[in-house]
Amino acid sequence: MAMEISPAAQAVLDKIARPSERSKQRKIGPSEIGNPCERCLAERLLESARTCPPDTREESIASWIGTAGHAAIERLEIPGFSHEMRVTVGEIEGIGTITGSVDLYSWHDKQIIDLKFSSTKRINSIARAFTTLEDGTVLFDNDSPVVGTLQQYYVQQMLYGLGVENEGAPVETVSLLMIPRDATIANFETGVTELRFKFDKATADAMLVRAQEVLDWALAHPDDLDELESYPHCYKCNRERTKLCI
Repeated sequence: MAMEISPAAQAVLDKIARPSERSKQRKIGPSEIGNPCERCLAERLLESARTCPPDTREESIASWIGTAGHAAIERLEIPGFSHEMRVTVGEIEGIGTITGSVDLYSWHDKQIIDLKFSSTKRINSIARAFTTLEDGTVLFDNDSPVVGTLQQYYVQQMLYGLGVENEGAPVETVSLLMIPRDATIANFETGVTELRFKFDKATADAMLVRAQEVLDWALAHPDDLDELESYPHCYKCNRERTKLCI
């Protein structure tokens, strides 16, 4: 049986549940373009093309916690870094300009840092889902159940790198700074994991081309999206498939 919430507590919950600017975003962003599930990518691209807002009820409380963490770090004003750097990634015909916000950019190191807040267990799983060769090539472990998440993160960072370069700033490396939200302040640094990659513009360009091709197909076959390939580990396709917003 659900416990009754007091009016005072409900006032707090109403604030938490209010859609954030990120959750109200109508146009697809860099964090979504790398979705390995072609079926879900097509749906999100069509939402953008038709200006249908995504359902904010699908946003997890973990996303809200992550947004709060980003805001706290932004207030630190770290010297030599740009915080929440707005960038233009490129164009998708039928949707328009794709923009994003880079968490942190180090001018000295020419490095993008994207913050991710997750559990220690999940961080460790993601860190084991790839191998980097000496030339910087990244090999993903396709047998890992979290490899899709890692691939999406990876593409997101490459798109951010492209966006920063479009703003006239050089990019050499991109990294995911993964912070365990189940650690304490005293020991959290031992659980922090940084996944650092060489910036690969070719990947960013290829993902924009892929998104354009998927959108073009979806616009021509809006009633046939189920023909597109679903990613094997896609939660939405396996358990939560919903109707397209038209």
